[in-house]
Amino acid sequence: MDTNATAGLSQALTMLWKGEAAGREAPRRNTRPGLSLEAVVTAAVEIADAEGLAGLSMAAVAHRLGFTTMSLYRYVSSKDVLLVLMHDKATAMTAASPAPPSSSGWRGRLESWTRDQVTMYVRHPWLSDMKITGPPLTPASLDWMERGLAAMQDTGLDETEKLGVIATITGYVRHEAAFAKDLSRPDPQQSSADGYGQTLARLVDPATHPALSALISDGVFDNEPPDSQAADYLAEDFEFGLELILSGIATLIEQRGRAS
Repeated sequence: MDTNATAGLSQALTMLWKGEAAGREAPRRNTRPGLSLEAVVTAAVEIADAEGLAGLSMAAVAHRLGFTTMSLYRYVSSKDVLLVLMHDKATAMTAASPAPPSSSGWRGRLESWTRDQVTMYVRHPWLSDMKITGPPLTPASLDWMERGLAAMQDTGLDETEKLGVIATITGYVRHEAAFAKDLSRPDPQQSSADGYGQTLARLVDPATHPALSALISDGVFDNEPPDSQAADYLAEDFEFGLELILSGIATLIEQRGRAS
């Protein structure tokens, strides 16, 4: 992480924990009527939602709000600061989702927490493009962390194991979100090529790749979904992976219960 980005993170965290980005601070001196830090961050999130981070710039935010670019610097000193504030705002929208009742058990609570993260990435696909520069420190990210840890109370897992569980699930959701986003913008040349299964069948030698050859022979790749069904196809993959993770956690909890 470069020096400017580090300084931007530090400044943004100070602003967030003082409540400035949520509009709870007293108005600043020499500010423009109709312009506020909250308005700047909201406009930036809207641009990123529509165009991705590639379309985000201080000039673009200023244009959307109808002000000069320089006027924005009264509120955010750099784009690095703005990105941190945007991340907190976008993630806070779903971090506060009501948790399921305790009667649903750890699995229901953890699954709900996971699916709310999926909702967050669906609403704001650009979040998967944000660089991870360190452990969670923003208010919204700590809210997510708290809810994930609380979902596993009374499971018998120790605190390190709980942290490992939420890190695993968070990483899985982020990866799947980025994967789905990439596949939603396919390479035209690749799309016009033969199906993946057919291509593999031509390339793979059963003598050197017997396991892969068995997969191909079984027809696993023969029924590739059309673009109109790609989202459903990815959803099925996600559900399979989530079930594997939750079942693994259940096994770990069972092992800890037998050991106690």
